[in-house]
Amino acid sequence: MEQRQVKNWIKSTENSTALMAWPGEYAFPGGAKERTDRSMEETAKRELQEELLGVYIPPNDFHVRLFDVISVPGTRRNYQVHIYIAFAHTNQWLHRLEVDELNRNLQRRMNEFNYLLGTGEYWKLSEQHKMYVSPEVHQFEWMPLRTAVAIATNPFIEYVNEFQRTEFMKHKVPKREPIGEQMIEVLEALLKELEPVHHTDWLI
Repeated sequence: MEQRQVKNWIKSTENSTALMAWPGEYAFPGGAKERTDRSMEETAKRELQEELLGVYIPPNDFHVRLFDVISVPGTRRNYQVHIYIAFAHTNQWLHRLEVDELNRNLQRRMNEFNYLLGTGEYWKLSEQHKMYVSPEVHQFEWMPLRTAVAIATNPFIEYVNEFQRTEFMKHKVPKREPIGEQMIEVLEALLKELEPVHHTDWLI
């Protein structure tokens, strides 16, 4: 799974801070369908490759199953979210996925971003360039499904980790904004279906 950044740099200015949706929470990689995507499955693959920093997924080695479609309320309209799952035993590229390497790549990009921020050059960039360099993910982590459910549903977890706590203090975020009830229901349904059979299936 990916842990989201707390601050939404694209929507922030030099003098104001905008927050990410579900700031600092663990979530699945995902995003919106583009006109060039021929199917929702293709959208899932493209977004996964983008968020995993360009990891290569061979055309004949991407096997996913549509698990659910949920409606998520937005500011202006509701969104349909298509949830796909990929099993390690049918996707060989998952066996080659090195989370430590992904996080090293994230850190390199964060260093480049911090340089732009420190010199003030970031605020002079075009919106398109900002979208390219702005960090949205803090880290990737393989996580047991049961742990993901516990983090999403336990009201007594004040912060998911030290990164979220520190960022909340820095940006004066009063409390967590866990993922929505629909997604929690999906996680619980996924856990109920998979845990008795696939004890080694983890999420990223």
